[in-house]
Formats: sequence, structure tokens, C-alpha cells
Amino acid sequence: GGNPYTDPQVTFNALFHILHDLVGTEAGLVIFTWLVYSKGIAKKNSKATLATEKKLVNTNLDI
Repeated sequence: GGNPYTDPQVTFNALFHILHDLVGTEAGLVIFTWLVYSKGIAKKNSKATLATEKKLVNTNLDI
């Protein structure tokens, strides 16, 4: 503890810990979102690639 009125470091310590927790939470959310988003984009791209390859194979068979 300590008295924030007589010891300003108590207030600074509390503010530092609050800001540290908020920044850590935000960073975690950003990383989690990026990981989920990148997996979704990769899955979408692989489906699009498979569809394109299927079209190319079907087109080549018609020749």
C-alpha cells in the first residue's frame, strides 16, 4: 500500500499497472485476431485455387 497523497509513486505505480494490463490485453486481441484472420484468408485462398485448378482441368479436357 501507501498513501497516494503523500507518496506520488503509489499513484504512478497503479497507473503503470493499469496501462500495462490494458496494452497487454489489446496486444493479445490483435495477435489473436491476426491469427484467426490469416487462417481464414489462407483457407479461402486455397478454396479459390482449387476451384480455378478444377476449371483449368475441365477446360483442358474439352480440347
